[in-house]
Amino acid sequence: MSKKIRLILPLMALMLAMLACGLPAIPTPPPGDIVETNVAATVGSFFADTTPTPAATPTEPVPTITAAPSEVPTLPTPAERQVVFVQTGNLWLWRASSGAVQLTSDGGAVEARLSPDGQKVAYSKWMTEFNKELWLINRDGSGNRMLLSAVDIANLDAEKALSLYNFWWLPDSQKIGYETQFAVEIGVPRSWDFQVIDTVTGEGGTLVPAGQSGNVLASPDGQKLAVTTATNIRVIELSTGIHRMLLSYPFVYTYSEWAYVPTPVWAPDSESLGVIIPPQDSLGVETPIGTLWIAPLHAAPYEAASFELSPVFISDTSVAPNLNQYIYGTGANPDTGQVHLGQVAPPSSQVIINGSVRYSGWSADSAHYFFTQSESDGGDTLYVAAPGSSPQVLAGNVHAYTVRWVGNDQVIFISGTYGSAELHLMKLSGSDTIIAVGGDDLTFDTTR
Repeated sequence: MSKKIRLILPLMALMLAMLACGLPAIPTPPPGDIVETNVAATVGSFFADTTPTPAATPTEPVPTITAAPSEVPTLPTPAERQVVFVQTGNLWLWRASSGAVQLTSDGGAVEARLSPDGQKVAYSKWMTEFNKELWLINRDGSGNRMLLSAVDIANLDAEKALSLYNFWWLPDSQKIGYETQFAVEIGVPRSWDFQVIDTVTGEGGTLVPAGQSGNVLASPDGQKLAVTTATNIRVIELSTGIHRMLLSYPFVYTYSEWAYVPTPVWAPDSESLGVIIPPQDSLGVETPIGTLWIAPLHAAPYEAASFELSPVFISDTSVAPNLNQYIYGTGANPDTGQVHLGQVAPPSSQVIINGSVRYSGWSADSAHYFFTQSESDGGDTLYVAAPGSSPQVLAGNVHAYTVRWVGNDQVIFISGTYGSAELHLMKLSGSDTIIAVGGDDLTFDTTR
């Protein structure tokens, strides 16, 4: 019996308990015009000029790392693939021509994000057991400095004792967005806010108030941000501050403290989004139906397809950037369900494999997709395929997780277990480059 099926009975118990005490929810955003006014005013102050202002890297950053890297990489060409990763609390930069070079050596690093232009790395760093700082370093190992202290973040709302939850680069490679969390409450809940810090000027502030933000996805043209919450998808146009409510949907019951947030995908022209929305209560209906929504920026959203859909905690879904094809699962049992490839036009659906999907995703050109399946022995198998062809095993029994596309012909993923993980960059041909081995806290980032 798989790990997932063993979760069904506890989940059912949770469902019954929650019927008595109420279902989880996040704060409801205020009416669209109020949100739009607040967001537009704040956006204007931060994004009036999206072109980075030339500025010299501080010659005496404070604070700095106490031990400089023993080896400093030469600057790669912009086209060369770079991967930044954290291993045992230290920051590394890998590229094909030179391998991995250590950037920091004082420990404490948690996660890293490579700027879109590949020049800088932002990373979080532990200060205490519950609080993190936000730091910045150049890709050559110079200019290591703290952007936000734990005190800076906590002071955003002194009554709630906030700490850093997540962070991401904005498309201009100058500003960083971040979300906070309540560090003193059980479960460490998200604040659902959107803060911004300018890495050159040091300006910062609230872009979207607490309870109104979510997961952030930049458009391919770098001019827009999709903000996805548990109940809606909105878009912020960076140049004007215009805010659009694209799609609203019911809160999806997960029968747990976890709030489900859908994963949209941008069309290549940055003029529309596609997203699969599950039914609100997958276990409360005989046949749960999911919907593929297409949401244009300048027209009403519409239902492109509807289909039977597994509960969100059973099987993953993903939509191709062409917004015409999608991966989804059916069945409430991960061992007896099926994985489907659907198509909008002409309408079609085919079973590509039995079971369920743990992770899935599409290449930028929509020519290939990957998915992983959990095996009975606890491992995972990573499959790749082109629409119309049978899935092929790319890596078997590897405990693959955090799988991402790199270009259109490679995937990057972590495999293994805690303390013995490996970071792989693998071509669709099967050629495998192992970037890092070992470490208790292996995380990574790369530009797509």
